[in-house]
Amino acid sequence: MTDRFGRLQARVDRVAEARLSDSIGCYEQDSLVLATGLSLQVDREWGDVGAAEAFGAGVRFVTWRKEALTSVERGGVFVIGGLRLTVERKLSDDGGFVTAACMEE
Repeated sequence: MTDRFGRLQARVDRVAEARLSDSIGCYEQDSLVLATGLSLQVDREWGDVGAAEAFGAGVRFVTWRKEALTSVERGGVFVIGGLRLTVERKLSDDGGFVTAACMEE
């Protein structure tokens, strides 16, 4: 059973996900769909230090709730409609949300 603080944190994460997500997509790895109906935040700029400058053009930063998808690997693909974003590397994981740098295909 989750303690009261854990339940509160999960609720905050659900509200943040609902308010900040701008896309619904799925995650594929090795031609297998591992997660569908993911609420995703897709950005061209991320972080306070301008992480976009450390990567080339065509980089998108994808953030999702860890509860919905616990891990991704380099080469995995987020599919959002006709847009395919290939994972280059995971940038952050605060236990609630995860962000990865992805290249547009």
